[in-house]
Amino acid sequence: MPRFYVEGIRAVSADAVIAAAGVTKATFYRHFPTKDDLVVAYLRTVAAAEQHAVR
Repeated sequence: MPRFYVEGIRAVSADAVIAAAGVTKATFYRHFPTKDDLVVAYLRTVAAAEQHAVR
C-alpha cells in the first residue's frame, strides 16, 4: 500500500519520496516544484486508475 495511504500525505516528507524513488533532489524538484504539485499528480493518478477500474 502506498505510503500516502498508510501515513497520510502530510506525514510523508519530500525527502522520503525522493529516497524511495531513487532520484536526485534536482530531478524530483524539476518535475514537482512543490509538494502540492506532487500531491496533485498523485491524486490524479489514483483517480484515473479508479475511473478505469469501474469502466
